[in-house]
Amino acid sequence: MVQPNQHFDWEKLAPRGPEPTAVADPRFRLRLIYGAFVLWLLLLLARAAVLEATGGEAFRQNTDRTRTVSESIPSLRGRLLSRDGTVLACDETIASLAVDYRYLEDPPNPVWLRSLARRRFGRAARDPGKLSAELARIRVEIVEMNRTLAGLCGMSPSQWRHRCRAIQRQVETIAGNVNARRQEQFVHRMAAQDAADGAGDGLASAVRRAILELFTPPAELPPPRILIREQQQAQIVARGLSLDIVAEIESRAGEFPGVEIRREVRRSYPQGALAAHVVGYVGAAATSDTERLSPESVGRCGAERAAERWLQGATGISRQRLDSRGQILATRVERSPQAGRDVVLSLDAGLQRRAETLLDAFQGQGAAAARDASLGARPRPATAGGAVVVMDVHSGAVLAAATAPRFDPKVMLGGAAAEVDNLLHGAGHPMLDRTAQMALPPGSVFKALTAIAMLQSDGLDFHLDPRDRFDCRGYLHHPDAQRCMIYRHFGIGHGPICLREALAQSCNVYFQHHAGSLGPEAMLQWSARLGFGSRTRCDWTADSAGILPKATAPNGSQPGWTRADTEAIAIGQGRLTATPLQVARLMAAVANGGKLVTPHVLSDLGLTSEREVPGATAMPVLPGHRAQTIPGLKPERLAELRAGLEAVVADPDGTGYNTIRASSVAIAGKTGTAQTGGKLPDHAWFAGYAPADAPRIAVVVALEHGGSGAEAAGPIARQVVEHLAEQGFFAGSRAR
Repeated sequence: MVQPNQHFDWEKLAPRGPEPTAVADPRFRLRLIYGAFVLWLLLLLARAAVLEATGGEAFRQNTDRTRTVSESIPSLRGRLLSRDGTVLACDETIASLAVDYRYLEDPPNPVWLRSLARRRFGRAARDPGKLSAELARIRVEIVEMNRTLAGLCGMSPSQWRHRCRAIQRQVETIAGNVNARRQEQFVHRMAAQDAADGAGDGLASAVRRAILELFTPPAELPPPRILIREQQQAQIVARGLSLDIVAEIESRAGEFPGVEIRREVRRSYPQGALAAHVVGYVGAAATSDTERLSPESVGRCGAERAAERWLQGATGISRQRLDSRGQILATRVERSPQAGRDVVLSLDAGLQRRAETLLDAFQGQGAAAARDASLGARPRPATAGGAVVVMDVHSGAVLAAATAPRFDPKVMLGGAAAEVDNLLHGAGHPMLDRTAQMALPPGSVFKALTAIAMLQSDGLDFHLDPRDRFDCRGYLHHPDAQRCMIYRHFGIGHGPICLREALAQSCNVYFQHHAGSLGPEAMLQWSARLGFGSRTRCDWTADSAGILPKATAPNGSQPGWTRADTEAIAIGQGRLTATPLQVARLMAAVANGGKLVTPHVLSDLGLTSEREVPGATAMPVLPGHRAQTIPGLKPERLAELRAGLEAVVADPDGTGYNTIRASSVAIAGKTGTAQTGGKLPDHAWFAGYAPADAPRIAVVVALEHGGSGAEAAGPIARQVVEHLAEQGFFAGSRAR
């Protein structure tokens, strides 16, 4: 038994084993680690020294560098006014609703959503349960906010979602294209760098590559996706908000985070589709990515484009100084915007509206179409259109240029894609300016030019005495071809007939016989001198030149040309086509004594101070706007032609006596019915001038597949002239 305070010998319980081996000394491994660490530090210091020596100053300058961005400040665009002061186009300030893009995304961006939740909760957002509940609450709030905004803006929830999705698709497309370009540039840059690094072989090249590997940074990583500006800004969802809606939204600003009301300038067309082809419309201007100094919108067609230099004014310039992180340090307005000039057009708004109303009424004559069908007549296509031109015979100023069908310019400014596509490609071609771009066979209205060619072309082989009579038997050579209308209907001819009577009664045989004797050379030469086969150079659109067959041989013939071709052109048929503007110029030349005018609508500048637009003084008189003397034309030889054109309307035997004659003013002109050669109705024409004794205006009506010129086109021309008479336009002129 062990006594107290006596030690127990534990070694007696177990034998002594071998002595344990000594633990290895760790100091050697520590020295290796310390050495490697010091070597790594030395390499870092060496690299830092190299960077400091080679580019330190450049890095510091880049960090402190600021850059300047220039942006345009839009100016108010000038107005377009009619000659009577009616506003046809103007700028208006509207209120628009802009919503932060992140509130429009569906589904919301998860990173942005978490960031928003953390900003609300702070440190408490670290709790996963609270964070999840807050994310769900935010989603509900976004849905409810969008539903409320849709109701305030007068949209259904589906309409609002459709618009938001369209914005999202557009932004995602832009972002995808930007990042795709960045990735493509990275791939090309890496390929070029690999090619440069791999160039050469041997020991020297290997040493050079080793040094580059040691002292160059790691290989560039693929560029991360970046956020484009549109993803970080508010996007406009609704425009044209009323004052009540604006007040409601602004008074409840706390309920609509990320929502703002913006004031925008938008082009407006107060008269709707009135003179749409002449007025035109504006479109977005192309801008540069770095220097956005061009105007927001420019004229795309019509007077909006023709008068761009005066309407646009001067765009302002704003300079923003940004730091290296893109934060705005200062903003300075370098040049204030200056409003554009008002431009006055020669159009008479009332006359234009009257002409368009008459065209629309003709387009919608369903009862008349049904009556014609019951009589076995060929129906007029629903897509067929028409045109009315009223022009000053002395200056060429266009008082009315009506087209049917038409388009509403505001659709081109912000209409739905389907609406725009229907205007561009829909039936009836509403974007086609039929006054200047519709080229049709002119029919018998072209007999006025044939008469000019015959009266002005005295030669050894041809001489026309306008008083000599030619016996019309109703057809030229054979009873089944080249016939007069009277023969087709009643089987008789006009009998002995002179030039005046041939014009009044529209005798085809008379003009075909004499044109055949005259030959094609004189016919084509006089046609070209009076503007057929070439553009009129009107100032609001790119007009059609029509078709005028060209003579290629000295004798005026061309391959395949026959006497029948000359006889067909003499009555406005065959391969000949012309626009209403070209025919209007013909009638103006007859009325003014032989001057060829150029149709134009730009008339004058408004009353805005000239100092507001540098360099803008008065509206220049363009050289093409001055009347040109027609070479070789003897004005005194036009008297017989004018007498015949007056007889068309004033003579009881004239084709326009019953439908065109007006009690308030004398009208002279020529009816025309151009055969189409198919199963469709003929084209209807009337071309003339008024007053007959003291001409002031030329008027042309052309209706695609309108039928008889006297029955369809003539009454429209008469009502247009009567409207002018009612407005006192012909005051002082002798009426018949």
